Amino acid sequence: MKSGKRILTFAIAVMMSLGIWTVPVNAQGVISKTEKVNVGGVELSEETSVTEVPENFECAENEILVVFKDGVTKTEAEETTDGCSDEINLVDTPIENEVGVITVEQTDVEEALSEYLADPNVAYVQPNVKYKVFGASTQLNDEYKDYLWHLDKIQALDTWNYMANIAHEKVRVAMVDTGVDVLQPDVRNSLNRSLSRDIVGGGKISSDAEGCDHGTNVAGIIAAQANNKIGGAGVAGDGSFVELVAVRAGDDRGDLYSDDILEAIKYAIDIDARVINMSFGSTESLPAEKAILEKAADRGIVLVAAAGNEGNTVKMYPAAYSRVISVINTDSSDKRNSSSTYGSWCDISAPGTDILVPCSETEEFSRRSGGIYGLATGTSEAAPVVTGVAAMMLSANENLSADEVKSILCATADDIGAAGKDAATGY
Repeated sequence: MKSGKRILTFAIAVMMSLGIWTVPVNAQGVISKTEKVNVGGVELSEETSVTEVPENFECAENEILVVFKDGVTKTEAEETTDGCSDEINLVDTPIENEVGVITVEQTDVEEALSEYLADPNVAYVQPNVKYKVFGASTQLNDEYKDYLWHLDKIQALDTWNYMANIAHEKVRVAMVDTGVDVLQPDVRNSLNRSLSRDIVGGGKISSDAEGCDHGTNVAGIIAAQANNKIGGAGVAGDGSFVELVAVRAGDDRGDLYSDDILEAIKYAIDIDARVINMSFGSTESLPAEKAILEKAADRGIVLVAAAGNEGNTVKMYPAAYSRVISVINTDSSDKRNSSSTYGSWCDISAPGTDILVPCSETEEFSRRSGGIYGLATGTSEAAPVVTGVAAMMLSANENLSADEVKSILCATADDIGAAGKDAATGY
């Protein structure tokens, strides 16, 4: 068993987006049966099992990975190696089916793969593949690069380097928030000003930055331009991944109302956004809000929302709706921030403590001073980290559905709390 995943392990999520959940080689000589296991939209079966190890292919010595069929219990899975010297170690995953790594006595891994594939309880086998972190050629030159711990945590730069070698498209991300400082030097090049809208005031987003601090914070976390020698860098800050659209639904005090939120989400649907970031919330579940978010998800739009900053388990909406990815705030030590709302209804944790942002709420507006930055903490900061990851996944594979993106994110997140999904940190 090899370790080393991080919260929202970026590279693995992108590879799953591309369908590289298993080794991309053809299995041959495999008994064909109809029983399949579905994991993150990928079918695992005897037909897709990998039973041949290509020459020069790297995998763990004397280890294979097996996925058991529906209904096989933990006890039954553990009994798979009874009567022989092989050992099985069950792996905790967010899927219902038991998954195990078997250490085999024989040195012929291919023989072991075929042998265990014949077990009536086993749905799928593959070698225990060795993955390597992509050596990042990207080196940030941004002024405050030393404060970008969250990019290291999710291996963002490694993924930018990986993505540079594959075909990918820009993804339209709608940020429903308090607006954005359109002249902020780290954000303006990622922003589509012609599509950005002011729902509260009417018309396009104004160059008047008053009241936009929160929105500008969020915009910077998603897509602040990297390597421009100023400020910081966004999760998708490479410049080739995200087209950011600011949809202002909050007033100068940072308050958002249902009518403006509904209109903002409808606008995001109408302009074919693929991701909507919602760093706001209320304890009220409203049928109209739920309905329009369901419509958005059905259209393939990934919905990401902040879990809240109340430090308790009270459900916050829109985060608590089932088709929304609800995000808990964690710090650089992978611990949940005490201010973060949490609970069994939350999905995932992401960095949200002391995150470098443009246009700090405690400073002058960045457009007036040439670029003011600060550190911000909250689930409002954690949610756009996930939004940036989701946008990168869709950039790699535009055919992913909203539910598939959510499933992949949960499957590839580092399990930092109690085994499996837990109320404190999600998956």
